[in-house]
Amino acid sequence: MKPRSITSQDIKEFLIENKDIDFVGIAPVERFLGAPPTKHPNDLLSEGRRVISIGTRQLNGVIRANDLAWAGNRHAIFSYMLYGYANMNWMLAQAAFSISRLLEKNGFIAMPIPTSPPNDSENNVGMMSNRHAAVAAGLGDIGWNSLLITPQTAGRLRLVSVITDAELEPDPLYEGERICDAEKCGYLCAKACPVGAISTTKPVELTIGGRVHRHGLIDKWRCRSRLGVKGPWRPPVGDPPPLPKEITPQVWREYQKYQNPWDAAEAAPIGRGDRCGQCIMVCPVARRDAKPPVAPVP
Repeated sequence: MKPRSITSQDIKEFLIENKDIDFVGIAPVERFLGAPPTKHPNDLLSEGRRVISIGTRQLNGVIRANDLAWAGNRHAIFSYMLYGYANMNWMLAQAAFSISRLLEKNGFIAMPIPTSPPNDSENNVGMMSNRHAAVAAGLGDIGWNSLLITPQTAGRLRLVSVITDAELEPDPLYEGERICDAEKCGYLCAKACPVGAISTTKPVELTIGGRVHRHGLIDKWRCRSRLGVKGPWRPPVGDPPPLPKEITPQVWREYQKYQNPWDAAEAAPIGRGDRCGQCIMVCPVARRDAKPPVAPVP
């Protein structure tokens, strides 16, 4: 089929008006120079020319629910897990699928990238970095916690991406002042992490579209552990040994025997939802009563 005409504005209007999406940006694949092996858009779709980044903010109410859970109302975390994570993943997956169908009906090829899950749990990686794609599409910066951060929401949003061969008009990179100033806020995200998974002294640098971004080194396996830490989940079963300085996949699997089985039973109807979110919650960039954006960014 010969491709028909479809514009970036068509894409944005469809997603915002029909799928209740807050953020849409479009990046040329050239901005992904230096992506890790197998994670470049062209590793996944060789003829891909653009990456569409799609995002939706978390509700202020589910942010409040997270606060309540950490303050002692443990079951309030279910609102955050479901409506601030799992349902948002499904909503974004449907938006990515719908825009991919629209592109393919017009004769193009489109590959939607999952939100989370599914992902490669053994190596703690996804199919492609949705947050890096969002930066390449001009939606914001990388925060010290390594997540996308926008002026409107800080890190309180979720993302999905679509790779396509459609030659859509790309959006400019975000060129404003750095949104995250970790030194100014005193590395609040790192200090809030209940297992100390975010370094305050070891920065990681990456270049996206010629702009250098810095974030703290993240210990992903430590982030996944959270065992024996006070928070909106039950204490572990038994008396686990202290977490070692280095948590390997093998150590992480060994610690699973200390997980409380009632937690798994309660979370099963949700599927998967994050019970933590503290590095997102404490970020001072966005007010917790902030209104949703009235127009796509940029």
